[in-house]
Amino acid sequence: MLGSNLNAATAKQEERQIDEKKSAVRILANCMRIVATMRLEELLDALEFTEAVLSGKTGDTDKKVSTNVQEYETELCELNNCSPDKYFVSIARRYLTTVIIEKNKKTADIEEGKRLYRELMDEE
Repeated sequence: MLGSNLNAATAKQEERQIDEKKSAVRILANCMRIVATMRLEELLDALEFTEAVLSGKTGDTDKKVSTNVQEYETELCELNNCSPDKYFVSIARRYLTTVIIEKNKKTADIEEGKRLYRELMDEE
């Protein structure tokens, strides 16, 4: 009897962890969907917020941001709450950085792009 209760409790805990991961993956997918629709300036604002979340500085800012960035910030905060180890937030940052580099290549000339890329890498 005791063994079956222990097994049931363990199974329930594993099920809850799987549900939490599914939820985090869905939120991460929402973040990526939002990022795909952003302009370069919005992406840079989103990256700044993502860095603040990863460093634990999630205070409110007075900075005016677009509705895309506001939606991204809301999703990212939710994602941060789902994964206390910030694993999924770091994936969001990597994706965001990749999109910034790709959009920068398309919108800037080569020299300006190299300069912006160096600045971005220096910040990280």
